[in-house]
Amino acid sequence: MPITPQEFVYKWRGNALKERSAAQEHFLDLCHLIGHVTPAEDDPTGERFTFEAGAGKQKGGSGWADVWKRGYFAWEYKGKHADLGKAWQQLLQYRESLLNPPLLVVCDIERIVVHTNFTNTVKRTVEIGLDDLLKPAGMAHLRAIFNEPEHFKASQTVEQVTEQAAKEFARLAALLRVQEDDPQRIAHFLIRLLFCLFAEDIDLLPSNLFGKLGRPNSDVIKRWINATDVTRRPRNMWIIDFGTDSSQAEAAEYEQPFEYVVRNVKPIRDEVRRANHRTYWWRFGETRIGMRTAIASLERYIATPMVSKYRVFVWVSTEVVAENLLVVIAREDDYFFGVLHSRPHELWARAQGTQLREAESGSRYTPTTTFETFPFPWPPGQEPADDPRVQAIAQTAAELVAKRDVWLNPPGLDEQALSKRTLTNLYNQRPTWLALLHQKLDAAVCAAYGWPVDLSDEEILERLLALNLQRAGV
Repeated sequence: MPITPQEFVYKWRGNALKERSAAQEHFLDLCHLIGHVTPAEDDPTGERFTFEAGAGKQKGGSGWADVWKRGYFAWEYKGKHADLGKAWQQLLQYRESLLNPPLLVVCDIERIVVHTNFTNTVKRTVEIGLDDLLKPAGMAHLRAIFNEPEHFKASQTVEQVTEQAAKEFARLAALLRVQEDDPQRIAHFLIRLLFCLFAEDIDLLPSNLFGKLGRPNSDVIKRWINATDVTRRPRNMWIIDFGTDSSQAEAAEYEQPFEYVVRNVKPIRDEVRRANHRTYWWRFGETRIGMRTAIASLERYIATPMVSKYRVFVWVSTEVVAENLLVVIAREDDYFFGVLHSRPHELWARAQGTQLREAESGSRYTPTTTFETFPFPWPPGQEPADDPRVQAIAQTAAELVAKRDVWLNPPGLDEQALSKRTLTNLYNQRPTWLALLHQKLDAAVCAAYGWPVDLSDEEILERLLALNLQRAGV
């Protein structure tokens, strides 16, 4: 049965099944997602495309690859957030028995990681996350796993890389000879450098340590959004951001962005009143150190406009910088998102926030009076993840986001038609499917509180206030 990317992401983002329960259904959904035949449909005998492919280990013994397609891939599943490096090591033990497939694929439901296994070529690793499947590039990678393994093949051979590395080392040695007369010291340094690169390659040093020592300009070019990008269409704005506490010398290592800031930003900063902005003219205007620290370990965060007609919440990648008129909430779970987007929280936010002069313009959402005072069904961080009520909220919230995304970005529309697909217009229209989803979400949140679903607005606010006072010990 065909499945859309949005439906696939909605189904599997909040799925809490264990590895054994989820693996085969997840793989079958991948087949349906790209229109590929399933193992049983393609190969009823299990000789070339099958689940649970028996395989001998290089070091003795035997095991099973979760999925195998001869000439294409061996695939190993692990539970969510498991160590996929161990899964890859497991496939390395099986690969000869499985006729050395060109791709070794490991997956923890939320991530698909492709390791190339071609002979005499540089190894590549490509990761496909759930959100990547909502983009053409991610879907192209997925289709290539099943249909075109060569898509992942590196263009350079091992010999070519070795030859290039030798040339670079020779060039480095020549540069060192300009500053150092002792050839033995130069040779000793280069040997130590080579050993460090080798140690990194076999995981004795942190992964990509030397790559992180470089300063690619792209590291400081980041997407930037404000409330307009949330309530209307994204404008694809970009900024230069050297970080919250970078020194001028550190920023200058990113040569082109830094020179742009020198020419275009510094003259303006030299004239501003705020001493901090004049002194640290290369830093982004409002670095919001507390916010960045809070979201540093997350893959996404929740954002809502401080002022808006409707109290809408959206997911934002942590790679995107949010402007200060967006309220940022450092959570990445669908449960928390669902409670925020429910009727109880909206009523509380409107009651505790500031009503603008014109009702049509909405209200002001301030963290101290609306978010920090709101009594969630469980105190934040204490909600039981395996509770059916928490899971119901999470699943409904994920469904809401997935279907909103489909409405906002339907395929085949021209730019003029897309310009009208905004969250504000969607909630102005409030089509039946959206209203029903919010009703479903409200019912799930009320169940988490232990409340009936037919409470009036006043009754909900009374109960929230009572819960707020109870937790405050009043």
